[in-house]
Amino acid sequence: MDDRCRAKVPVYPLDCSQVIISLCRLCGASQRSAAYFMVALSLLCMVVLLASMAGALHLPVLAFGFSGFNLLLLFWLAFQTYQLYSRLCRRSEHEHPLLRQFQESPDASCERDA
Repeated sequence: MDDRCRAKVPVYPLDCSQVIISLCRLCGASQRSAAYFMVALSLLCMVVLLASMAGALHLPVLAFGFSGFNLLLLFWLAFQTYQLYSRLCRRSEHEHPLLRQFQESPDASCERDA
């Protein structure tokens, strides 16, 4: 298999999403801001994949033509992104598996001072 086919795609729930969320948190973004960034980045990537499938966009490193599997993959990515977004709307993003490890404690500053 060609190395071009093994690229990391920054769409939740693929490999790169955990790295992006971690980098956002390391840069000081809140859990909520990191989740919104992930949703926005996922939407952007899904638009690029959809444009590639439709033939409106040709990227040499992205061979993502129209097929039933690719369409199913795109719908799955959209559903997963929707689940993350719906948690954001309900203000329960801390319960999402992607963000569960980044629990924000309201007394974190007090714990550091002690």
